[in-house]
Amino acid sequence: MVENICPEKKQEFNNVCLARNVVARRIEDVSENIQRQLLIFIRGVDDNMDVTEELLDLESLKGQTRGIDLFASVCAAVDKTKLQWSKLCGISTDGAPAMTGERSGLATLICNKALCAKVLKLDHIMGPVVKAINAIRSRALDIQAEYGVVFYYNDVRWLSQG
Repeated sequence: MVENICPEKKQEFNNVCLARNVVARRIEDVSENIQRQLLIFIRGVDDNMDVTEELLDLESLKGQTRGIDLFASVCAAVDKTKLQWSKLCGISTDGAPAMTGERSGLATLICNKALCAKVLKLDHIMGPVVKAINAIRSRALDIQAEYGVVFYYNDVRWLSQG
């Protein structure tokens, strides 16, 4: 494979030690290093509705990994790339407590900073809309044929509303 990809580096690859203990130690070192880093991906949709996802940044985590620490890393990455917080419409995490904590988790902190729908308390608007859609959906027998895109709505689905 080395001969096909980069034949000029063949001798360097031949000098790499592949002893079982050496390989195991290197894997452990890489694994330990990865656990101290935060990978931040960004997903976007263009005018043609094409979805792209790219690695925005890789932030080293120094010290603790509380929600506020993760939030500082995400803020640094967003600010470094000069992205607009007002364009953010949702967040996905792995579900770890530091990510999803109710008061100080990363998702909560980002929602408080950027997702205005939850901060502005639009219940007086969203409540009747959700109630009407759910009422229509629960009583209609043939709605699948005529209106296939009417769904049940709840608070979780509206979380990422911008």
